[in-house]
Amino acid sequence: MDMSGLIQPIQHERTPVIIIKTGGSLIESEASIGSLSEDISMMSDGCRFVVVNGGGKEIDRLCGQLSVPVEKEAGLRVTGPEVLEIVQMALAKSSSAVAAHLQSHGVRAAPVPAFAAGMVFVEKRELAGGRDLGYVGKIASVDCTLIEAMHSAGIVPVVYPVAMGPGYQLYNVNADEIASGIASAISADALLLMTDVEGVLVSGSPVKSLTSTELEALKGEGHFTSGMIPKLEAASRAAAGGVGHVYILDGRGSGALKRCIKEGRPDGTEIQK
Repeated sequence: MDMSGLIQPIQHERTPVIIIKTGGSLIESEASIGSLSEDISMMSDGCRFVVVNGGGKEIDRLCGQLSVPVEKEAGLRVTGPEVLEIVQMALAKSSSAVAAHLQSHGVRAAPVPAFAAGMVFVEKRELAGGRDLGYVGKIASVDCTLIEAMHSAGIVPVVYPVAMGPGYQLYNVNADEIASGIASAISADALLLMTDVEGVLVSGSPVKSLTSTELEALKGEGHFTSGMIPKLEAASRAAAGGVGHVYILDGRGSGALKRCIKEGRPDGTEIQK
């Protein structure tokens, strides 16, 4: 396959590995999830993919149906025992739907939770000021054995962000953080955090690239919403962790993934070390 775009300059001793995070309105849009599935199908002979899916909108919808309050702090969902059950249901549903779309385009795919086979181990996340988020985890370690086994079998893992912590307790984890952690652990060639905006916006306008230092300065100046901050932090960690290319990518347009990887024309912002 002609990989003349994003990863062409890298000399590979293995098939390139691409980590994609999607979720929210993108997986609820037939056009967006169809385009993503088509692009992965088109490039599956030349790349190995891992898809990580969030499902915040589905979680909010289920919470509303069950009259469970939705609370967020610093862009993270406060997750008590009842919310944790809803999170597991919603994310398993979303992951299965993404895997089904991939299979409808000829891609062998399987939904897996982040705790499967010890893939992601977490510790309880604490916020400054003592705000208790409940069962919200932050990554302590990542083991890519299951992902590599699935890749060897020709299967695309569709990972949803429910991980395990001490005492076999399950935790809700930010999906961008899971994608970043997997990308760093597997030394991915690219991490693409797909979103429904034009990349990183500064004063309302998209920017082509930002360094981690520039991100920190802009965050300190209040340029980013609380919901965008976890995504930016995950991107910055991946860039620092040796991932080849890190993008916050607008996933709404048809062929967005193909343009980025194959053609080197990303619709979004590159995050550099």
